[in-house]
Amino acid sequence: MNLEQIISDLIKYKAEIIKRLAASHWLPYFLVREKFSNNIFDPEFKNCFCRFYIMNGPMGLNNFQKNEFFRLLSVKENDLEKILRTLYEIPGYGDSHKLFLSFGTKLLHTIDNDLPIYDRNIADVLELQNQVTGALETRIKNRTDIYKELINNFILLLKDQRVVDFLQDIRNEIHREYAQNNFEWKNNLVSDVKLLDSLLWALYTIRKESEKNQTSQNMEPKDYYHKNFRADFAEFMAKSKMAHQHPGEGVYIPIQDLNKKTISHLKTDPWHTMRFLYCLTFTILIDQVMYTYFKGDYEKFQSITLYPKIEYGITNMNARPWDIAQRAGGLTTFEKFADFFNQDFKEFFEKQNFPSANWMKVRKVMLNDKDVCSGSFGQIFCDKLRQS
Repeated sequence: MNLEQIISDLIKYKAEIIKRLAASHWLPYFLVREKFSNNIFDPEFKNCFCRFYIMNGPMGLNNFQKNEFFRLLSVKENDLEKILRTLYEIPGYGDSHKLFLSFGTKLLHTIDNDLPIYDRNIADVLELQNQVTGALETRIKNRTDIYKELINNFILLLKDQRVVDFLQDIRNEIHREYAQNNFEWKNNLVSDVKLLDSLLWALYTIRKESEKNQTSQNMEPKDYYHKNFRADFAEFMAKSKMAHQHPGEGVYIPIQDLNKKTISHLKTDPWHTMRFLYCLTFTILIDQVMYTYFKGDYEKFQSITLYPKIEYGITNMNARPWDIAQRAGGLTTFEKFADFFNQDFKEFFEKQNFPSANWMKVRKVMLNDKDVCSGSFGQIFCDKLRQS
């Protein structure tokens, strides 16, 4: 466990963590704790417990296993090995036998909320040992060892005064935020162990999203264009309600169709959306150039590229490529794409033997076209053209 890194990240992502732990996260937990403390095991308690702790479905427990689980909970069975063995003996989905470490620790936490819950997200954050395969006895020992390691890590974390102070600060902020939304924060029902558990669970998701965004941000234009753009464009086309075919000219799409619904699959991060729009910008640009200046080569060009046309409404009036780029913004990022597409266009025309069009001619007509070189995006692109 990297204690310093965990504390640093908890502080760094504090605001985001609080947002993740919305009121809806705590309502079922409060119900479970209150009913259990009053020894109420009615259908509402069981249904809420199963939903909150994700015990339903093929990855969870079947009805026979659930019945035994709640029996163990009702008698307050606190021996993890016995819980694991008991549930293992009951065939589950697909007639399989599994060791349910996570569910077993959820049972223990319900009995004693000063005991932590094992979860793969938290295991990743705390760098716990992996669950192993092999003989049953080997696996059972491995699971109990993992839980001991988890408990020890929580003890170490909760001994650190920085963590103690951070938890108190989180409690105060959650209380204030929830009070503003008329939600009662039941502080007495949330132990420090449970609060820390929830913070670490949220931290895992935030870390992964941050890593994904960083990877996405660092992806070069060439990699995205050749590996991802076609698939992203195909999904955009599938969602488009207004794309239509013009005989001999290909697909036309109204610029209004570039909206939240049709590009929702790109909303994993702003860089993804930006890359898609810039690649679409340059495919539209070169398609318009070929259609306008090299009509005799256009049929061959279109059969190779299958690029679409973007129009204003359903008017047959081609949209300016830079109007698409404007939707992405980010001139610094655009400059990287301008560099790439200059080189990509050059290589394309050097490889293809069109009767008329070649790179020098295409480059010249673009530099002489006022629409191509106008505006901030056009100036950047044409500056790159002059340098090529």
